[in-house]
Amino acid sequence: MNTRLLISIPLLLSVSNSMAEETTAIGTGPVDATVFVQVFVGLLITVGIIFFLAWLSRKTKLINTFSSGYQIKTLATQSLSHREKICLVEVGGKQILIGFAPGNINKIHVFDDPIEAVSPAEDPPSSPFAETLRQALGMQSKETKG
Repeated sequence: MNTRLLISIPLLLSVSNSMAEETTAIGTGPVDATVFVQVFVGLLITVGIIFFLAWLSRKTKLINTFSSGYQIKTLATQSLSHREKICLVEVGGKQILIGFAPGNINKIHVFDDPIEAVSPAEDPPSSPFAETLRQALGMQSKETKG
């Protein structure tokens, strides 16, 4: 048994030395520019495909079709505080106002007549602060635009 151990020790040392030489040879060699370009182009193509698929799914509303088995649409959401908010949803042609709080979801009101959502392109009503700021900056107010 001792002879096997004595024979295997020099063999292990020679294998470990040759492995150390190979790792230093790999680590010190120059980086091939073609391999770098191939990897970089491959990564760009992969990221491009991911962005294209995200754009395509957004355009076709593919994710919304698969994710909602019901016809529920969120029409508007308003935060009341950092923990509470209200949400106007449309379900089956009816509009429902829902309140959200931690651990609670309450139906506030069901509207008989649909409420038309205000488009973001329309300007919200101006506040006195906004008018004062416009005047201080020398901008025209909404009332004076003609």
